[in-house]
Amino acid sequence: MDRQQVIEYIKDVKFGYLATIGLDNTPSVRPMGIHTVYSNQLYFFTMKNSPKVMEINNKPVAEIVWAKHDEQSQLRIKGNIEPVNDEDIQQQFIKDNPIIDLILPKDAQRLIDIYRLKPERIFFSPGLVPYEEIPW
Repeated sequence: MDRQQVIEYIKDVKFGYLATIGLDNTPSVRPMGIHTVYSNQLYFFTMKNSPKVMEINNKPVAEIVWAKHDEQSQLRIKGNIEPVNDEDIQQQFIKDNPIIDLILPKDAQRLIDIYRLKPERIFFSPGLVPYEEIPW
């Protein structure tokens, strides 16, 4: 699997499971729509008042896993997370993710934060076999 195939896998699955470190230092995992890739980074949004915002601010590391259950394959990406402050990227992200307009009126979009995960390690398993590390 190469970088382009990783991106296609993410876009095909759409929903991943984002794992962060909770404020109590235990794992905290939730499903999220994470399928936007710009350059070498993954982008997602969340509500500003979400507990994951405090978790990310406290320990800005995470792992995301996507799975195709029909083929038993899994893709895992670990890396650092940071908020996106660039207005151009924020506007492009909102444009590329029409769900935001569906769930939030324009004047309420100030209630979301956009984050990016910078991949550090990527692992793929095509089925019930050990993971292989994928170069990014």
